[in-house]
Amino acid sequence: MAVAAGGLFDASDVVVPDPVVGVGASTNLIVATSWAVLPDNPAQVSITNPHADADLLCLITYTAWMKSVTTGWVQAGFELTGDTTMAAPGPGDGIGDIVAAYASLPWTKLSGLVPVALSPGTTTAEMTARGSGTGSQYVDYPVIRIVPLRYLF
Repeated sequence: MAVAAGGLFDASDVVVPDPVVGVGASTNLIVATSWAVLPDNPAQVSITNPHADADLLCLITYTAWMKSVTTGWVQAGFELTGDTTMAAPGPGDGIGDIVAAYASLPWTKLSGLVPVALSPGTTTAEMTARGSGTGSQYVDYPVIRIVPLRYLF
């Protein structure tokens, strides 16, 4: 129930779930050239929006140590499944919201931060990646975190 001006409010309108985190414990050699969930040590996490009729505004962060070891490039993002769905590489406002590593760069810890509105119910976020198809690309020690902010009325 949304709070009307001057009305009483219910705790379910202001209390949001705790942040959640999913961690991939080791390395991921990326061989997919189209977006796919991390193959060996994926990072995934689920969260439930308990509100009956309001979306939950969240920040989704995703982080990993990334490198294209010999040639080419590797990109990382995320996808959402469940009561809220969003195809990889995640929402974002363009290619600038996708993290990428290239052969000319050293091993680098890269991260993205994207606001997302989650529908009532349970949603799972999983890190995804794709590579150029040449060389060896890695997305290692991935972490994906969902931080609830507030309900949208």
